[in-house]
Amino acid sequence: MKLKSLVWTLGLKPKPKKYGTRRIQFDLAEDGRVEFEKWLHPKDGFHPFPQDYVLALREYLREGDTAIDIGAHCGDFTIPLALAAGATGAVFAWEPNPYVFEVLEANAQLNRDKTNILPVCAAAGPVESVLSFHYSDPGFCNGGNLQGINRWKHGHAFSLTVQALRVDDWMRKNHPERIDRLRFVKVDAEGFDLQVLQSMEELLRKQHPVMHVEFYRHLQRYQRETLWSFIDSLGYRIYSVGELGCEPVDRIQQSDVMKWEHFDTICIADNPPH
Repeated sequence: MKLKSLVWTLGLKPKPKKYGTRRIQFDLAEDGRVEFEKWLHPKDGFHPFPQDYVLALREYLREGDTAIDIGAHCGDFTIPLALAAGATGAVFAWEPNPYVFEVLEANAQLNRDKTNILPVCAAAGPVESVLSFHYSDPGFCNGGNLQGINRWKHGHAFSLTVQALRVDDWMRKNHPERIDRLRFVKVDAEGFDLQVLQSMEELLRKQHPVMHVEFYRHLQRYQRETLWSFIDSLGYRIYSVGELGCEPVDRIQQSDVMKWEHFDTICIADNPPH
């Protein structure tokens, strides 16, 4: 990875590349036919999800509820969330990468009889700003705001300039009617997860939604401990997840944050709203 980064830094990296999409369909036992616009980037690993995945999310979401998906990518987690919340619910899918956002927008228009996805082309951050996102390939598939992570370690040589907005402010301005039904937040921000959560701190303290939060592989111990402490300060218990990726298994303490190279968590408030 270091050699590749050096070669790219010297100006020998490939030019940006844009990939098309392919429409796929699959059937769920209860939710019926689901359509998905699959991005044809070779590193995009979407596979049709099972009905059990949606049922697990329905432990947290009811028909008409609101969810926020930060780092929505093409919508592989967004669509199960939207199925769980139903056509009268709303999933706000935030994705700042314009290459991926086109695919997310296409997926937001599918399955309209049973989902309501509202895509937002922006990153979530503590303040409104312009950020530099870095990616590992010329098709801009995997990457994000890698501030604080050594460039030789992450090896992401392709950059994009993206808009960052505060989620708290954006929701109050654009969809205040949806705030009281906020029940689920997913954050997958490639190491920028703490800053994302800080951008919606008021919403989290008011609504205490269930949270799905990633502990990124390249975060150092102090960064993981700071992320854990922030979630804990909001009144949440933090759990590892099971096979479906969204059900709580073992509680994670601050001393556990280095046990795994990379892991996802489900965070459940001690006093959620009724």
